[in-house]
Amino acid sequence: MAPLRQRCSYFLDDGPRYEIQEESLINIQKKFAIPPSVVMRCPSEFERAPDGRSDEIAIYEAYLEAGFRVGVPSIVAEVSSFFCFCPSQLTPPTWRTLTAIQVLGEFHGFVVGVHEILYSCYFAPLVSKPGFYRLRSRDGTPLVEEPSRGIKGNYPFGDDWDTRYLFLKIPGSSPYPSFWRTVDVARPMSFIGDVVTKLVLGVPQWFRWVNFLMSKEALRHSRVWVRGMAFHRDQSVLQGRATARWELMKEWLDKKVDHWNPEEEYRRYLFWAEGVDQLMTGGPVQAATSGSAAGSRYSGDPSF
Repeated sequence: MAPLRQRCSYFLDDGPRYEIQEESLINIQKKFAIPPSVVMRCPSEFERAPDGRSDEIAIYEAYLEAGFRVGVPSIVAEVSSFFCFCPSQLTPPTWRTLTAIQVLGEFHGFVVGVHEILYSCYFAPLVSKPGFYRLRSRDGTPLVEEPSRGIKGNYPFGDDWDTRYLFLKIPGSSPYPSFWRTVDVARPMSFIGDVVTKLVLGVPQWFRWVNFLMSKEALRHSRVWVRGMAFHRDQSVLQGRATARWELMKEWLDKKVDHWNPEEEYRRYLFWAEGVDQLMTGGPVQAATSGSAAGSRYSGDPSF
């Protein structure tokens, strides 16, 4: 693997690449409710994203749109450490997808890591922007999904997302490199992650929608936004009570979907949740599998 930066930029074109200036930093911090403990700075005029200091990484504004608030999500850090590249080299849609997978795992008590991701997905270089990597589904069945219709509030990032970035100070030591590098991301399917992956794919489709998992309703109960004891208290309730998770989903659906049947969907959701409980305790697993009535109901696009 070869570093993309050794105190000089990997990009050789002329002119500045940044668009965020000092006067915009305060507005960004207010807009995204970035806590004071998160130390950020604007780049200098000709300071490119790979040119940060050894204790910094670039955070694109699109990452903020994708849910970044209090630090690099643990699953993004784990993937970056595994492949030995900088988290800044992941495209915003990939950052968003990985974060959604982390939230999904936290909600349902699944431990989702690199092996689960590599069982169902793979990473590939982004041809149009050298130095970046994106996540692709192996068989067309992603762990989390972007609904194609019926949902309000999709968030396209645009083609110029790489021109707007800040530098984030990394607190303490990090498990991933802070410098950019080219790496071989080709990896075979990891069968170590097949059991958890199949459980995740059995989660009703609405609960696997990226739009829900990256919503304020969901993120405010996730480690992505919440740290410390408050997070653990939240998770003990969410993982222990299917009704608590459902209330979050209902709150979100009421805002995003025009026509749906809460009573019917709640019944289907409880059917699935009971199946997972049986699986975890060694009981029958039919209700938790993708071939069950609940799984087949959520296998396609939403019906509204």
